[in-house]
Amino acid sequence: FDIDYFTASILSMPAIYTSGFGFTYYYGSQVRAMGKSGLANSWLGYDVPGFKTPVVALLFGFVVGFLVGLRYYFWDPLPHEDLVSINLLGAAATYCSIFVSFIVFRLRYGSIKREFTSPLGIAGAVYGLLVFLLTFIVIAGFEKSPAIVIFAVYVAILIVYYFAVVQKRQVFSEEERTVLFKAYLI
Repeated sequence: FDIDYFTASILSMPAIYTSGFGFTYYYGSQVRAMGKSGLANSWLGYDVPGFKTPVVALLFGFVVGFLVGLRYYFWDPLPHEDLVSINLLGAAATYCSIFVSFIVFRLRYGSIKREFTSPLGIAGAVYGLLVFLLTFIVIAGFEKSPAIVIFAVYVAILIVYYFAVVQKRQVFSEEERTVLFKAYLI
């Protein structure tokens, strides 16, 4: 747009602030759901009665984010490019799992009435899966970065945590029962 850096920064501020609120809403909902289903401690599943505001999950996410920020403020062993690569590996893996889930649910539970039906269907999901799989392969295979090792260690820790702790206490939360009730019937 042929504008200087300062003006471009000012124009980007509303998007930065609004995306922060959006991320806060979704991480609060996700952490609360994890608390209610047993993936995390049950106290994270508490919400304000009548409002369903995940106060504990929001505060927990705030504290964790603040501690991680302090850690990188006082001790930053990784360059920012490596942190971005770790973030992209996590995002690519997440999106791949979402597309695979979409395909599985579409094939197994195709008769369930949905609120939204993707106009691209399975073909769109396969295309998205290929894009993010390629992204994962490029970052993991061609970058000279410790990101893939750090990501693999993180995933290994989560897998050990799942099989050692979560598998014994995981249940379907009320939200999952409500959403997946039709799938149970099928």
